[in-house]
Amino acid sequence: MSVIGLWLVTVTATLSLFVWQLIFLLSIPKSIVVCLIAESLFFVAWFFYWTVIYPRYLTPFRHLPTPASRSILTGNQNGLFTENSWDVARRVSQTVPNSGLIRYYVALSNERILVTNTRALSDVLTNHSHDFGKSNLAKFALKRLTGNGLGFLEGNEHKVHRKNLMPAFTRKHVKELTPIFWDKAMEMVKGMEAEVRCGKDTSTQGTGIVEIHDWATRATLDIIGTAGFGYDFGTLHNPSNEIGQQYKKMFLEPSTAFNWLELLGNYIDFRFLMTLPVKKNRDLTAGSNFMREIAKKVIRERRHELFQRMTSQAGNMKNTKKDIITTALASDCFTDDQLVDHVMAFLVAGHESTATAFEWAMYELGHRPEMQKRVRDEVRTYLPSPSAGGVKNITFESVPYLQAICNEVLRLYPFLPFATRVAEKDTWVADQFVPKGTIVAYAAHISNRDSELWSGPALDAFDPERWMEPGKESSGGANSNYAMLTFSAGPKSCIGEAWTRAELPCLVGAMVGSFEIELVEGKQADGTVYPTVDFKMGKVLKSRDGVFVRLRRLEDWIATLSVSAIAAIKSAWTRGSPFAAATALYPTNEEGKYVIQAEGIRMEFTNYGGAVTNLWLNNSRGEEVDIVLGLDHARDYEDYPKNPYLNGAIGRYAGFMRGGRFDMDGESYQVATNAHNGSSTFNGGDRGWGRSILDIGSHTENSITFVLFDRSWNGFPGTAASCLTHTVTPYEWRVAFGVTPTKKPGPINMSQQAFFNLDGFKKKNLTGSVPVSDKTVRDHKLHLPLSGLRFETDALGLSTGDILGNPRGSEYDFWSASRRIGDVLEKPGAYDTIFQLGRSQPWNKEDVPAAILSSPESGISMKLYSDQEALHVHTWSQKEFPLKLKKGQGQGMVPQHGGISFEMQDWPDGLNHPEWRRESKTIWGMDGLYTAFSSYRFSVDKTEP
Repeated sequence: MSVIGLWLVTVTATLSLFVWQLIFLLSIPKSIVVCLIAESLFFVAWFFYWTVIYPRYLTPFRHLPTPASRSILTGNQNGLFTENSWDVARRVSQTVPNSGLIRYYVALSNERILVTNTRALSDVLTNHSHDFGKSNLAKFALKRLTGNGLGFLEGNEHKVHRKNLMPAFTRKHVKELTPIFWDKAMEMVKGMEAEVRCGKDTSTQGTGIVEIHDWATRATLDIIGTAGFGYDFGTLHNPSNEIGQQYKKMFLEPSTAFNWLELLGNYIDFRFLMTLPVKKNRDLTAGSNFMREIAKKVIRERRHELFQRMTSQAGNMKNTKKDIITTALASDCFTDDQLVDHVMAFLVAGHESTATAFEWAMYELGHRPEMQKRVRDEVRTYLPSPSAGGVKNITFESVPYLQAICNEVLRLYPFLPFATRVAEKDTWVADQFVPKGTIVAYAAHISNRDSELWSGPALDAFDPERWMEPGKESSGGANSNYAMLTFSAGPKSCIGEAWTRAELPCLVGAMVGSFEIELVEGKQADGTVYPTVDFKMGKVLKSRDGVFVRLRRLEDWIATLSVSAIAAIKSAWTRGSPFAAATALYPTNEEGKYVIQAEGIRMEFTNYGGAVTNLWLNNSRGEEVDIVLGLDHARDYEDYPKNPYLNGAIGRYAGFMRGGRFDMDGESYQVATNAHNGSSTFNGGDRGWGRSILDIGSHTENSITFVLFDRSWNGFPGTAASCLTHTVTPYEWRVAFGVTPTKKPGPINMSQQAFFNLDGFKKKNLTGSVPVSDKTVRDHKLHLPLSGLRFETDALGLSTGDILGNPRGSEYDFWSASRRIGDVLEKPGAYDTIFQLGRSQPWNKEDVPAAILSSPESGISMKLYSDQEALHVHTWSQKEFPLKLKKGQGQGMVPQHGGISFEMQDWPDGLNHPEWRRESKTIWGMDGLYTAFSSYRFSVDKTEP
């Protein structure tokens, strides 16, 4: 017990004796008066010591910079409980020159050491992270909910527990859970829609006003229950159920009394107050016990399922669930009590933070209609609609602006904007000795907006564009691992970061795709007054009185198309696709091509094979260049027999299929062959996508969608309802496939061909009796960061089944560094290799481009991103496929190696290599939706070459 705690006990005893003497003996002995005077003097002396003497003369931190003045009662705060701690810390950090450490004071002159630079942060969060812990009061308060969860473990115990829980929180595993996130987000949308229909808002027909946070907490609670523990809490459907009510008891808002207890808790141990049988304590204990019983029940069920799988499959754990509980049980590292603690910790921390971030996203988008429209267009183009049902895959690579908005929300609105840690032993921070008991503070609210750690202007402003700049898509311009502390950093950082980063886009995307959102504040037309959005006083960055928005339900973004699609599938057997008539309504240019364009990029297409015919960019000299091979007129593509796949879509099955056969569900299938003298099928056969006239599903200024219903063409089973969408955004071309089989499952492996020459054949010379341009891609530089392995092929180009390494310096080494293409073009034919992506490097293919192509002459660079796992790279073979340059590219023929193509696809001929176990990647059932996405992002070096 502290000195002041002993003093409080003594004073209480003396006053009790004083009252007893006064009431019963009607006298007050001088000894009691002397004791009271002495105790009062002691308190005055103690108070004077800690507020004047110690801070000024005795603190070991007296040499550290500190604010010029302070109040004995309020420290460097502007008042008691009138200013949030993160605002105090940021004001101090901005007004006190420092080298990473600042001494400042809160109420009652309680000393804090504020950490402000990366060196000091690395010591607190990484190098000496296990030297710091939570305060005794915080530990006791939180442990009532979570027990000894991961956040309270130290040293080796923390490392072991985190290591064995981590498989459930990897990005790869969380990505597998995103369909659950999306389904729950859509369930939230449907609930809001029902509330809108029943609402009292009459200001605009078809609208309604909802409060965001309540819906968000219910959605994220159900998500963590379903995806994390395999138990649906059902609060979205029934917010009044017992789980919802008991859970609310665990999260009572802290009162002013709690703030005083926390403040005085620096001097007096008030933990005993939290054990008193008052209503708040009883409710919290009841709610916690109820949720712990549910956790125990789920753990028992998962343990039984795990035992059954191990015994029935002879230990085969291949298809075992990877929810948090099952993963932990499989490690055989935890007792049931320990696992219950971890479940409670994840339950407490795992939903409120995402719900709050979603609330702030709605606040920002609610008063930014232009930003809202942009992300809505993206969502409605690439993400499944509410009517899709049974979604099996969500790909966020196709919606970069949605990701940028979510990243910016997490940067600007960290759930825990300020944190304190207590030194649990003597330690060092930035060469400063820190004795045991020192309270050290750091603030995401400071680091996330620090101009020393971030590039770009207006760090206090909400600006998703900082995440859209080339090369900054993942960092937003941050230059340090400690620049964004929303999830903290180091070995004790938030284990659920990947979870939040996947969950938040689902919630925001579903909401923006389904509604027009308008922030509601102040007095409305019906006289109702809604609160102005502001921050709540407390520990977390929540709104004070909630965020209210007016919602207007939008038409389902697939609903109008789905009706036509159903009709098309029904009628395709007799009279073809009903999109054929609509196709004629979309205008083409004089060359019969469809044009889409955005800032810095213009493209043209033909509906024969969905081929890209032209792609114009400006080079470093400001000249407009067409950087893809092609033909002048759309009609020429159907008449070009040498290469029917010129820059077109490839499917149903890209590449070679050995023997034109495959096995599926115990049955053998033979499809039409068109290669190797009838011994193989190439790119889906003669009636594949590349040799089909496609219908137009939609055509806007910056997007075009091709539609095809192939009816067992070339012998492939069933009908595949397919669409291909090309979209351009500033300096970017995106390709997205969507295919779903009908009547029967079947193999699907789509790809898009495009032969690039980033110089556009400018400044060329013509040589030979038949004029041929000398402008090849030999001087282009190519880097394939994920290409450490390749698929071995035989003399015919068929996959042998072997996967080989690419030695450094070999003709296949484009992974170790950027390399001049001409350095590997020694063989007489075209370069032709299929690389396996991401298997020999530690990078994630979602973060690293599959290919980086650049031309020193034009200054144009291209980065290719994709969700596919194989990359077919080949250069143009002029000898096999003689091709004239287009009019805009000049006269003459395309030379050998005049272009290079990158075809993103699945593993080549994976159907006939069962040892690869690619069936789930290539065989798609009628309830599945195959998707494939690629993004070509261009930039131009303005420097004169």
